[in-house]
Order: sequence, then structure tokens, then C-alpha cells
Amino acid sequence: MRSTRPRNPQTPPGKDLKALLDGNKFLEACKHVNEQEKSNSVDAESCYKEIANCMWKVVEVFLSDSLHSQDALKQVAEAVKWGTNMHRDSLEKSFDSECTVRWSHKEWEAQLESCLIKAMKTAIPSFPSGDRTLSEHLSDLEIIINSKVGEHGPFLKEVGLLVTYIKCFDLCILDHLEAVLKDCHEYEKCALLYLWVTKHYKRKIMGFSDLHVEILEAQDPLLHSTWTLKAEEKFFKCVTDCRRDRLNRVISSELSRLHLPTFGKGCETFLEIFQILISTIDDIQEMGDSIVRKVQDTCWKDLHWFINRYVEDLKTELQKEVRDSGNMNHVVRKILGNCHFLRTIILALAERYTLTEEMGKVLKAEIQKIEVQGARHLLATCLPVIKNHFSENCTDFHWLRTYLEENLNVLDMTHCEGFVTTVHHRACMECLRAFLLTSRRWLYSTEKDVISVFIREGKQLQKLFQKRLGPSFAPLINPFESIADILQANDFEAMKCSVAYFINIHSDVRGEHLHAIMDLKGSVKRKERKAILQLLQNGSPSTEEVHFLFFDDITLGRRKLCLCCC
Repeated sequence: MRSTRPRNPQTPPGKDLKALLDGNKFLEACKHVNEQEKSNSVDAESCYKEIANCMWKVVEVFLSDSLHSQDALKQVAEAVKWGTNMHRDSLEKSFDSECTVRWSHKEWEAQLESCLIKAMKTAIPSFPSGDRTLSEHLSDLEIIINSKVGEHGPFLKEVGLLVTYIKCFDLCILDHLEAVLKDCHEYEKCALLYLWVTKHYKRKIMGFSDLHVEILEAQDPLLHSTWTLKAEEKFFKCVTDCRRDRLNRVISSELSRLHLPTFGKGCETFLEIFQILISTIDDIQEMGDSIVRKVQDTCWKDLHWFINRYVEDLKTELQKEVRDSGNMNHVVRKILGNCHFLRTIILALAERYTLTEEMGKVLKAEIQKIEVQGARHLLATCLPVIKNHFSENCTDFHWLRTYLEENLNVLDMTHCEGFVTTVHHRACMECLRAFLLTSRRWLYSTEKDVISVFIREGKQLQKLFQKRLGPSFAPLINPFESIADILQANDFEAMKCSVAYFINIHSDVRGEHLHAIMDLKGSVKRKERKAILQLLQNGSPSTEEVHFLFFDDITLGRRKLCLCCC
């Protein structure tokens, strides 16, 4: 702060002050100016600034050549200490009286720190520089620690400047390494920086046992924790980016060869996935349990990202495919093979890292989406053949089972729940469509045994798919059984109960479907038919979640009958 006393700006500091500064006697110079200030014979503020400029030149010389400036640095330390005490005394007096605080010697501490930081930054080599690696650069910093702290430390401790010196050194090193961290795009380099700062640097700088107390006092925990948090954030980002880039290349490689007949049975490119996920964790064991656990958690997130991305890209790729039955089985076989391998990866990872129940369900659902893509690819080829068959041979339901068996036997569908249930659903739909569309024909036909054939083949169709799911899987929904119960009911009440159950299970059933079933049943009176349709109008939807709708897409083209005209 500026002095409030009147002064003559032309007043020279005096020959005595110049002599003292030439001799690096900074403490005496400060006391001399202080005495002159009391008589208003000098411009104290200008004099103190001149003293400060001379002191900072000494500091710069010491940092570059400590052997020839130690005595002068002692004078700097004593002057700075004197200035701090003078500032404190001035503040105490200002509290006790109305006097104003004069020139603030407290600024000298900030100026000293600024001088130290400027010199230290110059001493730290830039990075990247030439062809030097990050490890070599960190080795260079170790040399700087030895020279700047190891060599200067004892003397700085002796003169009382070590705490300020270490504070500035710490700030410069961490500031420099933060700049290096920003330019790092590889998680290995981020990990190297993290370990160097949190372990090696601390161990190195605390290794000067005779300076231990001052170094502890100088280091700022907040500064270090802030740097560590930034390093962790950058590390996790690089881990995720690196993994996903490599996983994305796996997807691209797999899809580019998906349609090639010479490309095995799938899984060749997927062999890389497990190694990509675990290699990161194997590389960072030294970073501590907390970091390792967090990276383990990201394994599952990145695997989920991979599967989700594969689902979307596979959908796009399959739309490009020119479908034929030969290539269809080849592609579907590879898709199912990849699903098997993804399940194997999940099991292998779960043995190493904790898999939550929620994430397990999410991953399972995503893999089933892949299976559904494979099922749709299969059906895109099969369905036109099935529809064409039923348009010519509407009673030959046995053919459907035989045709599907021939196409499915070449596929390994073990545990492929999404694939099996999707194909089963569409096969049942086409069988139902053919059966219901021709219901009126059977009403006037002598071939009434077609109903028993339909029921029998429906059960066989369910067995065909059920055995591929294994005994632990819940029974597949079979609309044939419910229709059989209606057709085989002995009286109206029994039929009414069967219809009510049927409607409850299949929420997509419409009146035209019930009309067709009652046509097949035969001998259903108009009043009974009206009562049956009333059940459809009054029925409440099932509380169970409906995964597959069997009747929604089946349109029979019958005239719309109201309850009074049925």
C-alpha cells in the first residue's frame, strides 16, 4: 500500500543504500530505508522496490549457479523475513489505532514465488521434444529433482526458504505434467503419469530425509488431489476410447467377412474381444485397487456397448444381403456362433470380475437381439417358401416341420433363446394362417381328420423347438393346444371356458379368428356364437407380459359381423 505521508518524489535513495545493495546487504538496506522513512527523507516505496529487484536478481543467479551466491541468498532470506515481520507489525498497529498501513512488504513473498516459478519453468524441458519417450522425459525430471531439491535443499533449509522453494517446485512440476496429460491419448501413458506423480514423485521427493519436515509443510494436498482427479478422469476416458476403437474394428472386420463362404463358422474375429477387455486391467495393477475396480466395471459397460453396436450394424449389413438359401444358413450359423462366443466371454469375465444381476440381464437381452436378427434373416428366406407351399398344399402341415428341421439341423442353437423363440413364433403364425384361412373349406369337407393332423403337427412343432432350448427353459407358448381345447370341447360351457382362457392368453385375437375356429368346430348355434363373441368384447387383458403376438398379423378377409348378426 502507498504511504499517505507527503513526500518528495525527487528524493534520491542515497549513496548509503546503493552501497548496501552493491554489497548484497539487503537486510541492512531495509533497516536503513526504514530509518530514513521515519524522517520523510526518502521515497520508501521506491527504495523497497529497488531492494526487491536486486534480491530477485540474486535469486535467479542462485538458481543457475548456487556456489557463487549462497551468501547473497542468505541476505535475501533475512530481508524477506524482516519484511514479513514488518508487515505483521504494521497490521497490528493499524488494528490498535487509526494509522494506515504503509508499503506492504508482504508482496515480497509473492514476488519471490513468482521469481522461483519463472526460473523453474525454464529449467523443465518441454515435452514432446525430439524423439524422446515419456519414460525418458520422466527420467529427466528425476535428474531435475536431484539437482534442484537434492543440491539446493540443505542450504535453502538453512536460510529458511526451503518451504517456499518446494511449494513453487511442486506447482511447476504438476502444472507441467498436467499439460503433458492433456496431450496424452493412450491410457498407458496416462497410467505412467499417474503412477509417477502419485507414487514415484512423492517417494523421490520425500527421500531427502533431512528435508522431510519442510517438504511435508510445503506440499499442498489440494493441489495433488486435484491433479490426481484430473489424471483419473483422463485415464478412464482413454481406456474407454481405446477399447471401443479396438472393439469397433472387430465389428468392422466381422461384418466385412460375414457373407464370405470361406470364412469359417464365425468367432474368429470375436476371439479378440476377451483379450481387449482384460489387457487393460492387466496393465494397470500398480495403480491401486480402487482404480482397478473402476476399470473392471467399465469392462461390462464396454462389452454392453460392443453388443449394442453389433446389433445395429448387423441389422444394417443384413439388409444389404442378397438372400439365397445356401448363403442364408452360412450367415445365420456365424451369427449364432458369435452369440455363443459372447456368452462364453461373459462367463469368463464373470469369473474374474463381479457381474451385477442387473448388468447380466441387460447383456442377455442384447445377445438375444442378435439372435433375433439371425432368426429374421433365416425367416426372410424360409417364409416365402412356406407361404408358397400352403397356398398349394394347405393341409400338408407335416411338411412345415420337415422343412424347418432340414434348415435348423445345420445350426447350433444351444442356449439361443431369442433365435429359437422367434423362429418358433413365425412358424406357428404361418401354420395358423393357413389353417384359419381354409376353415370354411373343412366345414363342408369330408376330410375332418385335418383338424387332428393340425393339432398333432402343432405339438410336434413345439417339441422341435423346445428340445433346442433345453429342459430348464419354460415351455414355449403353443396356440395349437388352446385351439385344440376349443375344438374338442364336449359342450358349450366347456367351449366357453376354453375360449375365455384362449382370449386371456392371446390378447391379439379378433372376432374373425373366433369365427374361423367356430367354423372348424361346426354345429355352433347362432346364440352360442354370439355368447362366445361377447367374451371377446367383455374380456380383460392378461396381466402377464406378452412377448409374441400370434394373431395380430393374420387377416382372414371375412366380413365384419356385429354381435346381433353373427
